[in-house]
Amino acid sequence: MRSLDELPSHRKRDYTEAVVVAELARREIPVLRPVNDNERYDLAISSGDQCYSIQVKTAAYEGDGVTIRGVSQHTNGSGNVYKRYEDDVDFFIGYCHELESMYLLPESDIGSRIFLRTEAAEQNDRTTNWAEQYEFDNNWPPETMSIPRQDGRRVINTLEAAGIGIHEPTTDRPYDLLAESPDGGHYRTVITPGYLIDGRIRFDGKGNVVPGPTETDLVLVHCDELDTLYLVRRDEYDVTISFRVDEPEKRDSRINWAEDYEFDERWPDDVTE
Repeated sequence: MRSLDELPSHRKRDYTEAVVVAELARREIPVLRPVNDNERYDLAISSGDQCYSIQVKTAAYEGDGVTIRGVSQHTNGSGNVYKRYEDDVDFFIGYCHELESMYLLPESDIGSRIFLRTEAAEQNDRTTNWAEQYEFDNNWPPETMSIPRQDGRRVINTLEAAGIGIHEPTTDRPYDLLAESPDGGHYRTVITPGYLIDGRIRFDGKGNVVPGPTETDLVLVHCDELDTLYLVRRDEYDVTISFRVDEPEKRDSRINWAEDYEFDERWPDDVTE
């Protein structure tokens, strides 16, 4: 009998789906299947009067976590073509055979891929997606889902939707991703939340949050209160920097206005200059 790794990809996919169906049945969760292979979802499962479309994926074990890919693949005359599921499914269920673990992920969280960490990293990462947070039994039924929103994942999804090349490191790095500019440059980029305090957006108190300019090139600051993404070159500040949103009582020519740092205003010209 061949091991799982020796199976052709379509056999492995079928095997994973069969295991997931069995696990759902063991939990007494009703499972529906499409009558043909043309649908973008693999299963539909219900909770109460709600029905959810599901795409099943094998979660690839990588020692310190698992990777789940959020794209489908087919081949044409140009080679392999990958397509996001976007609104075609409600959730992904990823199953890791090595860990015998099942994960439930909203489609909007996964992007083109997501890495769920099972082991602590040497360096603290603000965008870490912990596998435990996505374990199926911790999040079913979805109406009570407690998965925290990930600023990093939302920012990555936004960049990908804008057609910006994103390369996420597969090993620990002081930065969160490489952002690719139209001229082919790659920029070490950190994602961090920004907080609106007293009319200013603050994000890196005394330089203690973001690695220094020798380790990273760009900082993407997402302010949840304003639902706005800002871009800062790491060499633009030493100890700290903040952006003024409201007009202060006393005018100061040295003010860093938040609108001047909005991502759409600065990318890519202020990065590649």
